[in-house]
Amino acid sequence: LGAGDDAAVFDARLEREKKFDPDIWVIEIEAGAAPVEEFISVKSL
Repeated sequence: LGAGDDAAVFDARLEREKKFDPDIWVIEIEAGAAPVEEFISVKSL
């Protein structure tokens, strides 16, 4: 969820995902601590 994103849309998506996979992990990364690319591989389609 980024700046300007709709939290309700995110919550609805998360609820759908939890029905599919109840063992889903949600990880919060605080802005400014380190670039997200240091933690995960980011690919754009």
